[in-house]
Amino acid sequence: MKWGILLALVVSSAFAKDFSSWRKYSQAELISENTAFAPGATGTVGLKINLADKWHTYWLNPGDSGTAIHLAFKTSRGAKVERVLFPIPEREQSGPLISFSYTHRVLIPIELKIDQSAAVGRPITIDADIEWLVCEAVCIPAFDSLHLEVPVANLEGVGQGPEFELFQKTRALIPQPVPDFPRFSFNGDEGTLKLPEARVADKFVDFFPFHGSGVNNVKAQLVGDTLQFEKSNAGNVMADHVGVLVVRAKDSGKLQSYQYGTSEWTFEAKKSAAAESLLWMLLSAFIGGLILNLMPCVFPILSIKLLSLMKLAKAHPREVREQNLAYVVGVLLSFLAIAEALSILRSAGHLVGWGFQLQSPFFLCFLSWLFFCAVVESSRCI
Repeated sequence: MKWGILLALVVSSAFAKDFSSWRKYSQAELISENTAFAPGATGTVGLKINLADKWHTYWLNPGDSGTAIHLAFKTSRGAKVERVLFPIPEREQSGPLISFSYTHRVLIPIELKIDQSAAVGRPITIDADIEWLVCEAVCIPAFDSLHLEVPVANLEGVGQGPEFELFQKTRALIPQPVPDFPRFSFNGDEGTLKLPEARVADKFVDFFPFHGSGVNNVKAQLVGDTLQFEKSNAGNVMADHVGVLVVRAKDSGKLQSYQYGTSEWTFEAKKSAAAESLLWMLLSAFIGGLILNLMPCVFPILSIKLLSLMKLAKAHPREVREQNLAYVVGVLLSFLAIAEALSILRSAGHLVGWGFQLQSPFFLCFLSWLFFCAVVESSRCI
């Protein structure tokens, strides 16, 4: 019966809609700017995300909808992630909603500090867990675990990697931090930001506010040397969170961007504590199992098992122990099989998780039949 449930899980996933697989619309990989890292220097790798036509993902501040990319890194000894650099996004409007996003392809440079003691000839490994949202008419959560190894070499042994040109193009779109940046001035529902004269000489393109800046996502207007905004209704104004100004240089016609303040977005540095994490997960699962047995939906299942044990009241104790052992082993093996099936489906890019099967009419019909049989079986024991 439990293997029937597993079969139903797999079958129901086969009837999922096409957008259940994010891999059809977005792929991510880690790439290196150079062929090697030099001890004591800064090395740069990049998270490259390719997006299908008309699909997009989000910037640091996603705007009125969506969510920013989440990154968690773990590096081998000898390297440490210092900064993650985001190129300027695009402004998109769908009805009343405004979003700041990337389309087609985006490269997010990641700077690492390489220790002076890093051994030449040994590789530096970078592991990244990434979660991002892929959107078109619908939004699909995407997730992947990426791995990259870059050798350590003397400075003369560091050359340009295959994607070096892409890194150079992306660097031109990274905002330049502005020291002693100006602050917003608010008067009621309106806000202003006075720009330096050098910025006013260039052609204003856009301004992307950071989350927490207190500025509405509606496009700002340039009046003289002052940007005019609408005040946001979300939370208090944070003086350190301003945003990114994009202009087109008057002399060269190229886009230039300037970052005022800092963003709230941060990445996660993962520690190498697999054994401790596993112990915590097992303990959490055990506590969660105890809590689950207190749920009303579980009591009927426990009562069915209890009634079946009552039939063994006059049986030999050894037979009772064998029955209970078989029950426990069956439960454990069944859930391990289900977890393995879900893991295989997720690694193939399908958007499945615990409970996804309840969206399938085929599985619901099977579940109704299963519960009906269970009730009939329990009635025979009474």
